[in-house]
Amino acid sequence: MSTGHSPRLTRRAALAGAAAATTALVAAPRITFAQDTATPAAMPVTDNGFVRSTVDGVPDVCLQLPQPYAATSGVPGNGGTVRAFTISYATPGPGRDDNPYWQELERRLGVTWEIDMTPQPAYGEKSSAYFAGGDLPDLFYLNPNQGAPQQWQGLNQGAFLDLTDYLTGEGLAQFPNLAAFPEFAWRNSRFQGRQYGIPLPGGIASDLPFYRSDWATTIGVTPSRTLTVDQIGQLLTGFSTGDPNGNGNPDTWGAGRFNSGWTTWDNGYAVFGHGVPFDWRLEADGTMTAMAETGEYRQALEFLTNAYAAGAYHPDAATMTYAAALDTFVAGGTGFHSESFGSFFGATGVGTRIQQVNPAGTLEYVVPHRANGTPGVTWNTPGFFGMVAIPSSVDGDEERVLELLRIMDWLAAPFGSEEWLFKTYGIEGLHFTRDERGNPITTEQGTLERAALTYFGGTPSVIFTPEEPEIGLTVQQGLHESVAVGIDNPALTLYSETEVSTGPSLDQFATDRVTAIVTGREPLSSFDSVIQEWLDRGGQQIREEYEQALQEQGGL
Repeated sequence: MSTGHSPRLTRRAALAGAAAATTALVAAPRITFAQDTATPAAMPVTDNGFVRSTVDGVPDVCLQLPQPYAATSGVPGNGGTVRAFTISYATPGPGRDDNPYWQELERRLGVTWEIDMTPQPAYGEKSSAYFAGGDLPDLFYLNPNQGAPQQWQGLNQGAFLDLTDYLTGEGLAQFPNLAAFPEFAWRNSRFQGRQYGIPLPGGIASDLPFYRSDWATTIGVTPSRTLTVDQIGQLLTGFSTGDPNGNGNPDTWGAGRFNSGWTTWDNGYAVFGHGVPFDWRLEADGTMTAMAETGEYRQALEFLTNAYAAGAYHPDAATMTYAAALDTFVAGGTGFHSESFGSFFGATGVGTRIQQVNPAGTLEYVVPHRANGTPGVTWNTPGFFGMVAIPSSVDGDEERVLELLRIMDWLAAPFGSEEWLFKTYGIEGLHFTRDERGNPITTEQGTLERAALTYFGGTPSVIFTPEEPEIGLTVQQGLHESVAVGIDNPALTLYSETEVSTGPSLDQFATDRVTAIVTGREPLSSFDSVIQEWLDRGGQQIREEYEQALQEQGGL
């Protein structure tokens, strides 16, 4: 696990973390896309209603929920107490005594489940309190990018048990549900080459920019999923100057802004369309080049500066939060937005919200191409969202370690299994009902009582849109297109103490200086001094520590 981070990934993780580890997308009626070509007839249905992905890192599509089956036997626990710590994005639910879901979970696990479900804003503070007290819970959810950088020091200082022997080879074979996790989730969640936890697996496809295809048509641009950066620039300025909503008022703009760091004014079109490396580029001689040092990044920065000067950005863009940028896009104030691909679909998805405002509104996603028409890049996500570790104080008690891993294996039961159905929906008739197709529909009580009780029990993702299953094929197609040009962050599994200590301040420095250049307060020519100051503030030390870590791991 790397301390290096992409602002895009950090932003999505902070605001849609639960979605990153989900096993299903639940959709409302179809959202219109300009180039919708995927239909159930176009792709074979195999394996009991599943359309298997042809690309590693892209989930399968479920067109018909299978009959539940048992993915485990017996109960995993030994009858004692298991203490757990997890992050929570959910509304706090009732305690054990008033919570039938909690009680049934304990019966199925065979343990007393003492879990600390800490709201995300307090997650870092609570992590620090646990480390200071020295009494770590049996199962500890680790996600340092959620405001808990001290977790990196905990890992580096031996606070957690090295589980490599248990989670590789014959050791992993003892836990069939964990063994079914994709290899990239295990590989990318290693710390200094060792496995210290169980990842919450997901896909690896990057966010992609979405835009208002009905607006594009209005201003005379044919909607496409393969626009070049020049065409994207034309849309950004056209959405601001071409009256795309046809009301005769100057009330539309190309985009908002909400990212941070070097990509603070980008919605995925500039860095992708100019082929910018993902945080770092590994050179042939084993050295590392920061993304901001590359010629590709300078081209992207120039693109953003020109777009701002042409009036492409909303007048409030400089102070926008993520929520404000999304709300402005939904309301019809801007024409471009980027976030988790699946979040544009579903009953509460971005596309549905737009059509509630304007039933004629249509969306299209784009995989940005370079100015010469050749494909750009996307940035592959790590393929996991946090991991669950076991404290090193358990070292030597093999039976306890195996019990905890059996519990995690139970929580990792695959999509469609009996265990997954309970974990995801609860008790039928109480926590969920069935629609006319037999698909589970969560009740209000189900949402409240499940809360974050099993949040860190990861299951490999499946795209499941029960109300109109073929929507899943459109989602899968987009993810395929993203991964086809995806590149990895070569520093993903490397550790830098300097990045841990200075990363937030360096990120803010980049945000401030890029904003000054994009908005015209500083000339583009000042960027040389920006890079030098970044290097002096810690960037050069981070590079050297990454290169040393890479050498110790034998290169990539």
